[in-house]
Parts: sequence; C-alpha cells; structure tokens
Amino acid sequence: MFLHKKTLVMTTLIMSLFVMVQVGNSSKPTGEVKAIIVDSVQIEQDLLFAQINKSFESVKPILENSCYDCHSAMTKEPWYFNLPGINGLIIAHIEDGRRHLDFTDGFPFKSKEPILEILHELKEEVEEGEMPILGYRIFHWGSLIEGEQQDVLFEWISETETALTQFYKKHNIPYKSE
Repeated sequence: MFLHKKTLVMTTLIMSLFVMVQVGNSSKPTGEVKAIIVDSVQIEQDLLFAQINKSFESVKPILENSCYDCHSAMTKEPWYFNLPGINGLIIAHIEDGRRHLDFTDGFPFKSKEPILEILHELKEEVEEGEMPILGYRIFHWGSLIEGEQQDVLFEWISETETALTQFYKKHNIPYKSE
C-alpha cells in the first residue's frame, strides 16, 4: 500500500513537471488556450460593462433631461416640431446626434468613436457649455447641465474612464486616451 502511494505521488510529480516544462517551452499559446483567454477577457469586459451600466443609472436622469431628445430613440417631439420647415431640420439634427452618440441602450453607448474618447468629449462639451446646443436650450429651460448635476456627471465619467483604462492596461488592449 505504501509503495502504491509513493508511486502515485512520484507519477503526479513527474507529470506536473512535464506539463510545466511543456508550458514553459511553448512561446505561443495554442488555439484552444487563446480561445479560453479571449473568452475570459470578454466575460470580464461584459461584467465591467454591466457594473458601469448599473452606475450609469445615477446619471441617466441628468442625460435624459438634457441629451436624450437628440441622442436616443426616446425623442420627445417639441411643440414647434410641426411648424412648416422646422421638422426637417429637427429630424436631421436628431439623426446626426444619434450617429455620433446614442444613449438608448445604456452603457456602452453606441458610437463610431472609442468609448474613452466619447466620455472625454461628453465631459468637454458639457464643461464648455456646448451641449446641449444653444438652440435646444432656448426652448428647453433647465436642460443645461451645471452645478451639482455637472459634478455628479463628471464624477461618473472619471470613475468610468479609470475603470476602463485599468481594464485595457491589464489586458494590453490598445486604447486612445485623451
């Protein structure tokens, strides 16, 4: 019995050593290992995005009030929408706004630009008072994001940028930082 245990332990040690040598000698992971790595990174990213999307709920009301009419599928047509000639301009503006940034499905937002760039631009545009645009603010009093609302939004953006940057660095994923 003792000899059997000793043989089992020795066999396990030799097999472990063999596996470690083989793993150490392979400079590139096999396709199967690559797939597992990619899947685990994707799962980690999905979990991160879900966590960010949950925290997005804290700033969503601010953006709904100031941005959703042009940057989501939840547009509320204003009273002046049916004035001759005006609706075409509004429709074109909304289509352009959604192409650039669409909040409809939460985080990550739909955009042609990388998410870190979008977050940077969002902060910059709000900080400079360029969004929402003046024409919108004239008819939608209280849509300018300022004061405490701006602080809450900027804190969320900062935390989100930090989390994404850490994730990208951890996994050596190229990203554009502003």
